Amino acid sequence: MKKLCLKCYNVYDYNVKLQICGNYMFCPSACCIGNVVEIDDNIIDVIILLNQKGYKTEYCCSGHTYDISRPRIYIKFIYPYKLDDLPNDFNYKDKTLEYFIDNILSG
Repeated sequence: MKKLCLKCYNVYDYNVKLQICGNYMFCPSACCIGNVVEIDDNIIDVIILLNQKGYKTEYCCSGHTYDISRPRIYIKFIYPYKLDDLPNDFNYKDKTLEYFIDNILSG
């Protein structure tokens, strides 16, 4: 798990000390004051790229293979977007893009 500033896109180790106010964690970069969120290591590059391209994300999970139900990778967006031409096995509805991990494991 890493910490990512959604304004400057700096990535910080999980143990970095941040100034916290309510649910808001401030970026430690001197010129930023952006909001810092926790992101799974496996998908941090994807989350950065999506946000830089204007697809603002709300939360995400890179999945848990220990989950006996159907594990999935998902990204929840702040706004609804029109996502055309998704690869096979990707689903998008209710502002959530998901891919089931068992597609990788069985394929």
